[in-house]
Formats: sequence, structure tokens, C-alpha cells
Amino acid sequence: MGSFSIVHWGIVLAIPVIVIVIIAKLATSASRRNSADARPVASRLAELDDLRARGVIDAAEADAQRARILRDL
Repeated sequence: MGSFSIVHWGIVLAIPVIVIVIIAKLATSASRRNSADARPVASRLAELDDLRARGVIDAAEADAQRARILRDL
């Protein structure tokens, strides 16, 4: 009863590895999210206005995107 079996050692050694992998995945997804919209807000809003003026998106979609851009500031 006093000694660890191979299964116990596997669990003890696997837990830190799993935690490190989870932290690494969270860090990379956060950096991707931040770099995806790294363009200046004015540039993103100007592109949105251009898409609206060309009729690529409608007013409701433009308003929703504008709100999302401004909310993420």
C-alpha cells in the first residue's frame, strides 16, 4: 500500500504536462485573437464603411460590425 504503482506515477507525471499544454494553448489562442484585429480602429471602420457603400453588406450588418469593433476597444 505504501508504494506507487506505474499507473499512479503515470497520473502524477501526466498532470503537470496536461496543465502546461492547456496554458500554452490558451496563450496562443489569446495572442491570435489579439493579432487578428491589430489594424487601427479607424482603418477597420473605414473598410466597413467602404463595404457598406459598395453594397457588400447591408446597414444592419454594418451596424453590428461597427458595434463589435467599438466594443473591443
